[in-house]
Amino acid sequence: MYPLRRFCRAFAALIALATFAPATTADRPLAGQRIALLLADEFNAVEAFYPYLRLKEAGAEVILIGAERGRAYNGRGRYPLTCELAVADARADDFSAVVIPGGDAPKRMREIPAVIAFVREMAARDRWIAAVCHGPQLLGAADLLRGRKITSWPTLDTELRSYGALWENAVVVVDGKLITSQDPWTIDRFTAEIIARLGHP
Repeated sequence: MYPLRRFCRAFAALIALATFAPATTADRPLAGQRIALLLADEFNAVEAFYPYLRLKEAGAEVILIGAERGRAYNGRGRYPLTCELAVADARADDFSAVVIPGGDAPKRMREIPAVIAFVREMAARDRWIAAVCHGPQLLGAADLLRGRKITSWPTLDTELRSYGALWENAVVVVDGKLITSQDPWTIDRFTAEIIARLGHP
């Protein structure tokens, strides 16, 4: 995709965030579902805020999870989100899905044993896992990509293939209950896929 077109898609996504209308009951397909959103410093702000707000709009309870409860994690550009639940206290049985934003956060999270344990538990419980941009780096460290079709930020293809992933140059890839997407410019498609899959099991 050309750089100008990518910029326009990202700009349109941000405008949509600023102008969306409250959803009606019929527009809340995720009502009753809890979704974990993983945080660490230097997360990509668009890749965290857009799914956070859209999934809540669709009726989900979105829980911000990080290493320390109550800590404000700074996204790129210094946009903070405050952790509501420590990952050591998170249980896969309490969630329908986990969302992993990109940025530098996945590289930080893959060094935290409790984060690795949580995403492995989500996979073992057959929960939905959604990772965008650099998010699959965390899944690779957790050994959850072997033999799985995925996409990511394009320059990660070699690294992720080294984990056994079947990397594809695509906007969104769904393999079983694993959803991956490329970058901030595809965040609208990524989030729509999460809502479609969780809303129509």
